[in-house]
Amino acid sequence: MNEVVKTGSGPIVTFCPGSANRLRQQELRPQSRREQPYLMMARYFDSGLARFLAVDPALKIGKNLTNPQRWNRYSYTLNNPLNFFDPDGQEECTVQMRAFISQPSVAGFRGDNRSFSAAPDASSRVSVTVKIETDPAKNQGKPMIGSPQVEVSPTHFIPTGSERTSTGPMLPQADATQASGGGDVSVGVQMNVRNPFTPVGSGIQSDVDINISQDASTAQISGTISGSPSFEANITCGGGPTQNVPLQSEAQGAVAFGVNLQRTNEVNQKVEVKK
Repeated sequence: MNEVVKTGSGPIVTFCPGSANRLRQQELRPQSRREQPYLMMARYFDSGLARFLAVDPALKIGKNLTNPQRWNRYSYTLNNPLNFFDPDGQEECTVQMRAFISQPSVAGFRGDNRSFSAAPDASSRVSVTVKIETDPAKNQGKPMIGSPQVEVSPTHFIPTGSERTSTGPMLPQADATQASGGGDVSVGVQMNVRNPFTPVGSGIQSDVDINISQDASTAQISGTISGSPSFEANITCGGGPTQNVPLQSEAQGAVAFGVNLQRTNEVNQKVEVKK
């Protein structure tokens, strides 16, 4: 049974008695030692004050003028522990790549009928989400936290109302690598997801690397993607806003869409990550 440690402003950290908590990598102390601060790997946290005892070393105030909750460099997860967690007192990044059809329909197949979006529930044909830790001293030196989240939406053929879900020839794959001494974390996303109603030809393809700098200040996106559909990346670091990065706008019309689907385009973009 989980126990909530009470703090000066209410519950702030939840622990699982008798075992290390997987999210926050801590263990609930005996009542006699509860007043001692917890070492959250990068900073000490005082459950009585509901505050860290040192500033967040990764936070850059100048980049957070529009997000006042981040001005307090001693607070825990923007004072919103129900929606966010911080296992080590620094920050993590979530990297997402999505392919979507901006048109309502193409050649009888339903599209996503939207523009570029940072919304987490925006419709897409394919979505790959990876959570990473850029500090090699954390997460046992593994840059990827957990497993990639991969979603392949069903393809809907409007004239008959039937739906099928693609099985390849290569379903989306993602990995994350980092040199043993640190440096950029490289998230690789590869896929070839063909229309399940079409037995031949290429599908939605990508062979892309998304490199996040160790201080999570910049992202470099490079590689190849199929000429259709539209592609975007979403990057979120340190509880900051999600930054949408448009990578490609698809050609309008069924003929141009189909021709470009059999081609590949180069992508090479560098952006400053908002935190």
